[in-house]
Amino acid sequence: VNEFGDVGIDGDIIGGEAVDIMQLPSGCLCCTLKGSLILALEELGRNTETVRTVIEATGIAQPGELADTFADAALAGGIDLGPFITVVDAPKFSMLRHGLGPFYEDQVAYADVILLNKTDLASADELEATRREVADLSPTASILLTEQCDLDLDMILDGAASVVATAGGGPGAGHDHDHDHDHDHAAHPHFDSFVLDAGAGADRAGLQSFFAALPETVYRAKGFMRIDGAPSLVQFS
Repeated sequence: VNEFGDVGIDGDIIGGEAVDIMQLPSGCLCCTLKGSLILALEELGRNTETVRTVIEATGIAQPGELADTFADAALAGGIDLGPFITVVDAPKFSMLRHGLGPFYEDQVAYADVILLNKTDLASADELEATRREVADLSPTASILLTEQCDLDLDMILDGAASVVATAGGGPGAGHDHDHDHDHDHAAHPHFDSFVLDAGAGADRAGLQSFFAALPETVYRAKGFMRIDGAPSLVQFS
């Protein structure tokens, strides 16, 4: 689990008895944490009980750069890679595409499987318009309509073809996408993250007012705090 910020949140949410979690915070796997990812994969590879490794990257990761990591010579023998899965906010896709630009489009274009999510919050016309936009960006991807990302995991983990990434050949050698991907780090979007101490907590109404007043340049906030005296998970997007 890759966390752009300094505090690991997602790993604590998805951890369980049946899943071993490795958290890689404070950066992005496609550039600043590339070495950490390779070390983590090597460690997992030495565990004979490892059947499958799922990587949850940050929302600002560049999939082309991430795929290139798997062709590193340190990962001798090659890795069976795929599928790449992207979640799309159905009612807000056009707005996000306009505001975030090419790096966001690349996450959709590179995907093998796209979850068109929040279908319950979109009208039929909005849903069809978003489906057409997404299909235009990634014509070979499987597009699945979901509500709260609820679906049979076998449909996405075993339903899409994989590609073997080997040193020298690179993952692109077997990737059947027709897209040209810009892997220039200069194109990586500039984001900053910081940690706020929630202190003694807050009441729910005050917290909602705080988030409602944030400028549009604040894209994401998450963490744990006390709301109305109770331990709570906070998610803002």
